[in-house]
Amino acid sequence: MRPFAMADRWEVDRRELLTTFLRATTIGIVEMSWDVLCPGCRLPSRSTKTLAEMKAEAHCDFCNITYDASVDRQVEVRFTVAAHLRDVSDRRFCTGGPMNVPHFVAQVELAPGEERAMALDLIESTYRLRSRQVQGTAIIEVHPDAPETGEVAVVLRSEGVSPSIAASRVGTLHLRLRNETGLPASALLEEPKWPDDAATASILSTFQEFRDLFGSEVLAPGLQLSIQRLAFVFTDLTGSTALYQNVGQARAFRLVQDHFGLLGEPIAQSRGAVVKTVGDAIMAAFAPPRRARRGPDDAGGDARPEHRRRGGPRPIPEDRHPCRAVHRRQRERETRLLRHDYQHRVAGRARMPRWTDRSDRRRARRCREGVPRRARDRA
Repeated sequence: MRPFAMADRWEVDRRELLTTFLRATTIGIVEMSWDVLCPGCRLPSRSTKTLAEMKAEAHCDFCNITYDASVDRQVEVRFTVAAHLRDVSDRRFCTGGPMNVPHFVAQVELAPGEERAMALDLIESTYRLRSRQVQGTAIIEVHPDAPETGEVAVVLRSEGVSPSIAASRVGTLHLRLRNETGLPASALLEEPKWPDDAATASILSTFQEFRDLFGSEVLAPGLQLSIQRLAFVFTDLTGSTALYQNVGQARAFRLVQDHFGLLGEPIAQSRGAVVKTVGDAIMAAFAPPRRARRGPDDAGGDARPEHRRRGGPRPIPEDRHPCRAVHRRQRERETRLLRHDYQHRVAGRARMPRWTDRSDRRRARRCREGVPRRARDRA
């Protein structure tokens, strides 16, 4: 079951239905899996129960290609009925059927030396012609300003497809194909535009409900998967170092927690998620980059007078770039906050000692009692 496709069919909100599936997973009604979609046929070529089992590469037997998994396109979450409720077998009755591959416009088999002509009614778009037996592809641009001929001739050779770029007017395209590979070959014309009805891993990573319910669902340590575009927003409290000194630890800690709560709900409503908190700073991610500014801006108007007196949020920087998804090490939020408190208390008086994972817990306990002894001695 694909939640976004089902939501479109039922005419309900996509994110609400996805939330329903996620909550149903936690109580054992459905089971969640991660499918890696082939960029050619766009059908699952590999399925895993957790993101930790994901690999950087996948192979599609149908298209005979090996490709890199992209988090924002090819890694999709799907759901099935829990096995203890009903036994459901995953069967695909026709891999190349029109219902499974709606982006396939035309497909033809050519014998060695055979030439065949086709008449296709095409709308304005960019199309790709490829063959499983030949390296390379041909791009056919269909737009109103193209030459009036409406005819494109393509030759399949063992070294590639010729020509690599062609154009045609909107309407009927007369496509002539010739096979010069010396072997039987199949030619496929497809629309490469990727559909938007997949609940991809990048969308889930910016979905606060998913991060709250499945915080342990992460990539294997060291595995890097590409993301074409994701928006990151960073916030921080102005004058936070002086804040701990002026108002005391307890009050400053509460202001930091209020800061997190103030931004958390607007970020979630803008289809983003809090990815990480470091001290009093927040890093949030948004799958639709255009929504990255809306959440923090909405939170700015809700700031309490106490926050404004203490300095309030700084101008919020925003960055949009291709990135990579990688899991290094999971840390508890309480440890980060204690470390932030310790850094503020000794900043400017002593050089910060390097903390290791082995000493984190011991030194965090000392932070509750006061400045660590060795840092105090050095000061």
